[in-house]
Amino acid sequence: MKFTEASRLAGQHDVVLVGYRGVDGSSVLNCPEVTSALANSADLLSAATIRAEARAYTACAKRLQRDGVDLAGYTDPEIADDIDAARVALGHHRIDLLGESAGTRLAEIYMWRYPGEQTVRTWSATADARGAGNYGRYFTGTLLPGLRKLPGFQGAYLLRRDLDENGTVELTAHTFWESPEVIRAFAGDDITVAIVEPEAQAMLLDFDRTATHRSVIAEARG
Repeated sequence: MKFTEASRLAGQHDVVLVGYRGVDGSSVLNCPEVTSALANSADLLSAATIRAEARAYTACAKRLQRDGVDLAGYTDPEIADDIDAARVALGHHRIDLLGESAGTRLAEIYMWRYPGEQTVRTWSATADARGAGNYGRYFTGTLLPGLRKLPGFQGAYLLRRDLDENGTVELTAHTFWESPEVIRAFAGDDITVAIVEPEAQAMLLDFDRTATHRSVIAEARG
């Protein structure tokens, strides 16, 4: 396949072409009935041609179903799901969609099904000055490398606030995720339960036993 315009996109992007179900790949849905009906029509917009085309599509669908093809698996929403499956498999958190002709409609359906709303998981703890320093190193050196291996992880902040003159520190962690579903994959069905390893607990004075979750509705940096 030639994609002569890819150079204007590839400077800052990976260009990924996702094939359509029933067109590309191992299962191709051919409709010679429709091709024949249109080839034998002098006026493609005439009422007779439209009726003949409808009959041809019906005949094609019935033939494919007799052959064991589940046509419900070849809809635009299914193709949109394929696009997102490719995104996840390639490890991309956000993508720019480029569609032409019928592809513009498919891109619209994809955005309806995958609005891209981030979920922020928030958890807090307290520590003394030494524990806060140790936890900061643990967060960057141990926790973050582990989080980066999890599907759907999109970033994190660890915030510090001094609480009193005795050196008590509040630590608040914000981790960013693709959706609640990806959090559930590692946290379990009850995503409000905080996961704090014994190594981390030993550095803290106290910590929240639950985590809260919020959706990002706007973002601005710089």
